[in-house]
Amino acid sequence: RDTYPAGVLTWGGVILAAQPAGVLGVVEAGRNGARGYIRYSVLAGLLAQLFGISVMFPLLWVPAYVLGRGSGPISNSRAAAIIPIILPGTILTVAVFSLNTDSYGWTVCAGMLGGPILAMSPVLLWTDKPPAPAAVTKEIVQGSISSVQKTYTIVTILGTIAWFIAVYFVYDAYGSAGSFGAIMVKLWSEVWVDANASVAFMTIDTIVLYISVLLAIAFQSFEKVAKAIVLTPLMGPAAASLVLKELEETRYCSDVVDKSSKKEA
Repeated sequence: RDTYPAGVLTWGGVILAAQPAGVLGVVEAGRNGARGYIRYSVLAGLLAQLFGISVMFPLLWVPAYVLGRGSGPISNSRAAAIIPIILPGTILTVAVFSLNTDSYGWTVCAGMLGGPILAMSPVLLWTDKPPAPAAVTKEIVQGSISSVQKTYTIVTILGTIAWFIAVYFVYDAYGSAGSFGAIMVKLWSEVWVDANASVAFMTIDTIVLYISVLLAIAFQSFEKVAKAIVLTPLMGPAAASLVLKELEETRYCSDVVDKSSKKEA
């Protein structure tokens, strides 16, 4: 807050990049056949809180996703829990940058944001199990696709709105620099070249985390990751949520729907 707007922009960037990463993590932990690190959302969250999400997500989660991802539908309870698990981090961030730093509310929100409670929220799904492969029907598959896609849609909309707000902050603070190029130079100076250590660290966090999400997408489709990159200037990290929504349907159709249709036939 003492480095407005650079501090708001960089911390907001981490939160925006964490949204698609968070949804992806919760969804993939609940698929049949998932193995290794991606199955343990609480452990992943605690390690991310301890060592930094921009360290643990690319270092452990993405390789584990490539090597051990599962397939098939997730349970209804998991689908319903994704937004309640992901959204509090965004709400608390808004509160921390809005409330008076001397207030009790700010202390509580900052403590929750920096503590283990958010990282441990997936413990609510500790006993959750995906539908058994033998019991999977086309209706279950389509229901799971719909639920996950609705979640990605919500995250895409919220992320895009937040991106527009960030763009407004940039132009409000640096618009006097003149041209678009001059504004970008001024912004880069504030978040990196002349930034203090905390702002520069969050800049690295944002960039590394978002690239990691794009790498996870690239593992599934180079076409989709190219689309996300093209849309990023317009939507910010919400572009990743948009293409993940599209990939959800594609992966189900090729991996599960055909099998369940044959079984019903």
